[in-house]
Amino acid sequence: MMTEVTKQRNVTIIRLDQVYDSLDDRRIDDLGKLLLEQAETAEPAKLLVDMQSTEFIGSSFIEVLFRAWKHTSDRGGRLVLGGVSPFCDSVFKAAQVDSIFDIYADTAAAQRSLEADSVPD
Repeated sequence: MMTEVTKQRNVTIIRLDQVYDSLDDRRIDDLGKLLLEQAETAEPAKLLVDMQSTEFIGSSFIEVLFRAWKHTSDRGGRLVLGGVSPFCDSVFKAAQVDSIFDIYADTAAAQRSLEADSVPD
């Protein structure tokens, strides 16, 4: 599977692959470039990172997400995570970043949250 970017009802959705661990630097670098590009250019700045196919993440993945979140926030937008598995959620909690990211087990709930947001369309 390849990472896919789509837009639905003013929300840019980035659907992720299965594994983003620190052992695959190229995959992490490619994801970082894609996320930063979307964080800097998406109009409106409403990003949903769809993780429903993602089974494993590592610290490099969290760093990439944080940079994209920061760029989106600096533009007055929001980046949320949807479809987060219990394992990935536990990694976010262990890294103590669960208070930074809006994390949803359900991708549809994450999208509804962005659609209802007051970020200008």
